Amino acid sequence: MLHFLQQHDYALFKAHHLHTFHALWQLPHDWFEPPNSSSKGWSGVSQLTLTDNEQNTHTFFIKRQENYLSRSWSAPFYGRAVIDYEVNHLLRFQRSAIPSLQVVCFASIKKNKQAILVTRALEAYHDLTHTIRYNIHNITQKKQFIQKLATIISTMHRQHLQHRCLYPKHILVKITEQDFDIRLIDLEKVRYVLLPQFAALRDLDSLYRHSSFATQTDMLRFFLAYRDTNTLRPQDKRLLRKILKKSQRKQSI
Repeated sequence: MLHFLQQHDYALFKAHHLHTFHALWQLPHDWFEPPNSSSKGWSGVSQLTLTDNEQNTHTFFIKRQENYLSRSWSAPFYGRAVIDYEVNHLLRFQRSAIPSLQVVCFASIKKNKQAILVTRALEAYHDLTHTIRYNIHNITQKKQFIQKLATIISTMHRQHLQHRCLYPKHILVKITEQDFDIRLIDLEKVRYVLLPQFAALRDLDSLYRHSSFATQTDMLRFFLAYRDTNTLRPQDKRLLRKILKKSQRKQSI
């Protein structure tokens, strides 16, 4: 059975006879990008556009997985659908006010090892690299953007959540007249960590190493905002040294 989070989404899908697991599973495999495959299973994403009664269009992404499993301490032998973990992370991000994808509906059938996740499409968003290079045009705007991005990532880490795949392509941005709408995506690998510093070591290392478009000043400004300070305190310096040391070590390999 599909679990819909909002009644209006359920009504829209029902109007198109797509409110059941079977109906969504049987949609054509018009993959948005090449599907991922494991030794026994696969995971693919397709795009779906529906029209409501007022002729407004709504675009969604449908992720379907079959025998695409991941083992953990809670499912050490047979594993669970990767979508199950992703849904849990998305809902936790939502509860913690960390912006990500909007879940529309989801379900998994253990017997068939099949799972579905539907999210609302992020339209007119660009990844971090594109945003910095082409969409931010002055230093004031850049400072505001860096402040907001750092605050979002800091909030995630204070919740003891480590993204574990924090690359520029997984940070999507839409610039409006008044603000920046930033979303963190690809939450399949998110993990709970004991200390926020553990999350910072891995995530900020990944972000720094893959952000060649950003200047050293940008990086320092980000770190200060992330630590919510105007100057580097001893504990900030220690953490920053560890992150930079880890980045340099990986880049030399």
